[in-house]
Amino acid sequence: MSIVRRIREIIEPYINLPLDSYCMTKVLTHLLTRESIPHAAYIGTIRVRDDDSLMPHSWICLGSGQIVDFRSGTWLQDDPSIAHGVFHPDESSLVYEGVDVDLSVSQVLFDVLTRKAE
Repeated sequence: MSIVRRIREIIEPYINLPLDSYCMTKVLTHLLTRESIPHAAYIGTIRVRDDDSLMPHSWICLGSGQIVDFRSGTWLQDDPSIAHGVFHPDESSLVYEGVDVDLSVSQVLFDVLTRKAE
């Protein structure tokens, strides 16, 4: 099974939770850490190429360079060029700029954020 398929299976039960990008990134980093999948969580901004409008955002970057982002559409829902899910940055019209941070959470906070969606 490919790593992307494995990641999608792990996070599928959680992608429709009513969480912003920051809290969703906390949930996803918890799941990926629990499965020993190397990744880094980022906080920063996203913007559409050739647009100066910055939007605060959080996302995951895998060691392969792929991005895990299920909230990019929050800001730009009607733009079909916005990649969503697990993708390579070249597949999106978004520019990601940020810094990696520790967004690990305890099991208790994970349960609160997910309302025990498992």
